[in-house]
Amino acid sequence: MNILLALDNYDHGSGGAEMSAQAIARQLAARGHAVHVLQADDATRTYDDGAVRVHTRALPARGWIKNRSRDTRRANDAWLPIVRGFVREHPTDLILTHGYLLISTVEAAAREGIPAIVFLRAYHPFCPDKFLTRDALTECRRDCARCLGWTRRLYLPAIQQSLDDYAAALRKASLLVANSHYMRQVIERFVGLAAEVLYPAVSPSLYEADPAERTCSLFIKPQKVKGLPIFLRVAAAMPDARFLVAGKASRRVGALFSRLGNVEHLGWLDDMRGAYCRSRVLLGPSIWPEPFGRVFVEAGANGIPSVASARGGIPEAVGDGGILIDDIRNTDAWVAALRRLDDPTLYADLAAKARANAARFTPDAMIAVFAKSVRDRLALEL
Repeated sequence: MNILLALDNYDHGSGGAEMSAQAIARQLAARGHAVHVLQADDATRTYDDGAVRVHTRALPARGWIKNRSRDTRRANDAWLPIVRGFVREHPTDLILTHGYLLISTVEAAAREGIPAIVFLRAYHPFCPDKFLTRDALTECRRDCARCLGWTRRLYLPAIQQSLDDYAAALRKASLLVANSHYMRQVIERFVGLAAEVLYPAVSPSLYEADPAERTCSLFIKPQKVKGLPIFLRVAAAMPDARFLVAGKASRRVGALFSRLGNVEHLGWLDDMRGAYCRSRVLLGPSIWPEPFGRVFVEAGANGIPSVASARGGIPEAVGDGGILIDDIRNTDAWVAALRRLDDPTLYADLAAKARANAARFTPDAMIAVFAKSVRDRLALEL
């Protein structure tokens, strides 16, 4: 089968969406399909990602898109003829897409008579703020004007148009695939459509680290929405404990870490094994209801249990391999959970469960789930 992934970003970053797209493309190629990727860029070129052929096309609108929630339509208007032109030059049996350009990609597929599968791994089709501080199922009133700052309210008509365009595209797609059951519920609430669930694929071998002296609790991405204020309170309440922080931080936040005295800031890491090898617990106090949370699976591959927020799709990523906190703003609850893991018996039990949970997300397992969904819903064999 000739399969095309048409999207705004395939390999321009190291985010979860990019890694998931790469995993799907490579697994499909390994199954013998001819897999092409068409991604937006500033230039036109072609290169190989293993058995996957990657094509970049200059997006004319790219230079004047300053606000994606506001300028989504003009980007998709520019992308539509690019996709249609590509599939006319390259026979295509199935199109996969995600991200900001899914609107025009689905439209191109419909006009060319090609089935289109949309992967939903982020919240931008439903919320211009991506539910950064509100639970999509229980706290969103579906009144964007209440949440947007006054400057963004100036663009509210364009933002609402983008949300309507996303909804129309999702209804036109052949199949929707959510990256968690939580995301599936979000899709059902906001557009009234059912989606299949396919968790992100995580290769344990890419994250398994040779254990050094694992004595620290690890916090990744020191950002407010990731729970930075909660982390700072927890670290201050546990002066006898050691903490690692991975990810970029402002000078002000770095100074706060230094002042605490028990926090080591590792900065940005291209290879997270450098942090996992020293960590005994992954601390995930996210305020944001994350769609999934692959770092919990990565840590679990090392037998590292998590203490994490019971928000969004995070509980699905943690599984049985950790402790979930419901009252996330209760510092004492976080401290108590970390103290509980000082019990060797409980720690060993959760570490084993974390490793077993991580084993469920291998690329081979996930591609089998995806192939079954496509077979059952579209009668296509992958």
